[in-house]
Amino acid sequence: MRGITHWRAVLALALVFTALPAGADPLQLPELMHRLAGVKARRAHFVEERHIGVLDVPLHSLGELVYEAPDRLEKRTLQPRPEDLRLDGDILTIVRPDKQPVTIDIRNYPQAAALIASVRGTLAGDVAALEQFYRIELHGTLTAWQLQLVPRDGQMRDLFSDIEIDGERDDVRLIRYDQPNGDHAVMTIARDAER
Repeated sequence: MRGITHWRAVLALALVFTALPAGADPLQLPELMHRLAGVKARRAHFVEERHIGVLDVPLHSLGELVYEAPDRLEKRTLQPRPEDLRLDGDILTIVRPDKQPVTIDIRNYPQAAALIASVRGTLAGDVAALEQFYRIELHGTLTAWQLQLVPRDGQMRDLFSDIEIDGERDDVRLIRYDQPNGDHAVMTIARDAER
């Protein structure tokens, strides 16, 4: 009888391990950052929903994201109103139709710099840039990972309680910004087929 019980336990354990999907080992932060840093250019489409408590329906926008290592990032909003946000190094340029471009040095705006670092630091695989502003938690596996960024600075926490970045392998698929008042924004990202 003991032999049968022993074999049932072994069989049950074997079934558990064979049921785990490939790549189910927990992903480590250095490996993820290395993979992300390996992609030198990205182009993707985005759909963004902003949920604001005083509005009955979320605000939608869509457009294109462009990243070029190490520090160029562009967000081209196509709908509902065209707007182009271009970041080269520490210089942010805002371009809107029928208006003069506005140029800002983000080093003069620490909260904006921290917010930008959440995206650019992740895309660049720059853990030092992320750790400057956030406590980082990584969950999941290579095929389905989630970074949770919690602001270190109290003033930043007044704006965003946390930022969640979800991805698969070296692709960022979703960015969610949660505000302390319950408002939040979710950007879903679909990378272009070509690399």
